[in-house]
Amino acid sequence: ICEFIDKNKQLLETPIIEIYYKSLLLIKYPDKEALFIEMKELLLKYTGQIHPRYLSQVYTNTINYANRQHKLGKKNYMPIMFALYKNMTDKGILTMSTYIRHQHYKNIVTIGLKLKEFKWTKQFIDNYRYKLSCKLRESVYHYNMANWFFSQGYYAKSNQHLLFIKFSNIFYYLDYKKMLLQTYYELNEISAGLSLIETLRSYLRRTKKLSTENQRAYQNFVRIARKLFRIKHGGRKSPEQLKQEIETMQLLNEREWLLEKTNELITMHLQLQKLKQLQKQQALKDNN
Repeated sequence: ICEFIDKNKQLLETPIIEIYYKSLLLIKYPDKEALFIEMKELLLKYTGQIHPRYLSQVYTNTINYANRQHKLGKKNYMPIMFALYKNMTDKGILTMSTYIRHQHYKNIVTIGLKLKEFKWTKQFIDNYRYKLSCKLRESVYHYNMANWFFSQGYYAKSNQHLLFIKFSNIFYYLDYKKMLLQTYYELNEISAGLSLIETLRSYLRRTKKLSTENQRAYQNFVRIARKLFRIKHGGRKSPEQLKQEIETMQLLNEREWLLEKTNELITMHLQLQKLKQLQKQQALKDNN
C-alpha cells in the first residue's frame, strides 16, 4: 500500500488517505518519532472532517505508540496522549458503539490524574459510567474512582472503592493490585505490602498472558516497590542509588510515583543527617 501511494503522491491530498498512510509508516518505522508528531498533528487537524468510524483504530495505534514511548521514560508523551484522548471524547469517537471500551475509559482517567486534571477527570468518570458494558461497569467504575481518590491522597476512601472490584481481565487485575500496593505503602501497612509483593512476583513469573514488554514493566515495578518498602522501614540501600536505578530503567510502570516516593525518602534522610549533626554539635557544646 505504501509503495502504491509513494508512486501516486496526489492521493495524499485526501486527509483520510494521508492519515492511513502515516499510520502505516509509523507501524513500519517505530523509531522515527517525527512520523508520530506528523500523525498527531493530522489527527488533531482533520478529525472533525472525517467520520469517527474511520479513525478509531488509527487513534488507538497512535496512542499505543505514545504509551510505549512514555514507558521508556519520555515524559513529554503523556500530555500528547491526553490531547488525543480528549479529541476522541469531544469528536464522538469513543461513543460510536453502544459501549465505550473499558481500556480507553481507564487510560483516560489514569492519564488525566497523572496530569492533575482532577475536575475534568471526575466529570469524565461520571459522564461515561453508564457507557461501560453492564458486565464490567461497576468494577471499572469503582477502580477508577479508587484511582481518583488515591491520586489526591485520600487513601482510606480509595480503599473503600477497591472493595467493590472483581476482575478477570489481567491488566485490570494487575493495576488493581498495583494500586493496592501503593495504598499499603502510603498507609505504612508494611506486612500487607511485602506479602502482596511476593504474591505479585509469583503471579508475574507464572503468567503467559502478557507481552514481554508489559511483563517486564510490571516486574520492574514490583522489584523497585520492594526496595522502596525496605528503605522506608530501615533498609540499608541508599535512596539516591534507588533513584538512579529508577531513572535509568528501560521499562517501568508508575515511574513518576516511584520517583516521587524515592525523593521523599532522600529528603527525609537528609533531614535526619542534619538532625544528627546538630545533636553532635550540641553534645560537644554541653561537654565544653
